[in-house]
Amino acid sequence: MTDFQLISFILLWVVILIEGVLLFLLYRHVGLVYINRWKGLPQGSKAPEFSAFDPQGEKLSFENILMTNLNLLIFGSLSCPSCNNLLQSEELTSYLATNSISGYFLINSDKGNSGSYPIETYKREGEGYLRILTIAADTFRSYLVKGTPFVYILNRQGMVLAGGGVGEGPDQVVKLLGQVSQVNVK
Repeated sequence: MTDFQLISFILLWVVILIEGVLLFLLYRHVGLVYINRWKGLPQGSKAPEFSAFDPQGEKLSFENILMTNLNLLIFGSLSCPSCNNLLQSEELTSYLATNSISGYFLINSDKGNSGSYPIETYKREGEGYLRILTIAADTFRSYLVKGTPFVYILNRQGMVLAGGGVGEGPDQVVKLLGQVSQVNVK
């Protein structure tokens, strides 16, 4: 092997190592940038205010939505099977009624900030049920919701107590509510 070949062989390995380090740093940077977007808003942060519309088209303010000490916001879609499981769950609605927790199922409005959704099949009477409200698409973005169903538990002041994806079903939501209830009682 000549000196030229030896030097080019060593330089080739140096370039490969530098590229490996740079690639590692790039992947790390991308992971750090996007990790919080999938987890939603940080716990303890103030949730962005929004307005919503009930099925009759009546506008509800953020203060009217946060009526109880714990408020469950489920960001979902009526075409999502996991979302429908949450919406129709007797276990979840019973837990909400028993523990005096307001529950809302928030769906993206096709019409921006006004109008209502054809949701007659989901109407229920009584306390503890999930009220379906339509919200603007930018609310999904401001709450960092990338996939549905995604829940937030907020207190009356609009602080985020917990949040995350709940594709596993109603049991996961009830467990999360139970954990938050225990912390807030202490």
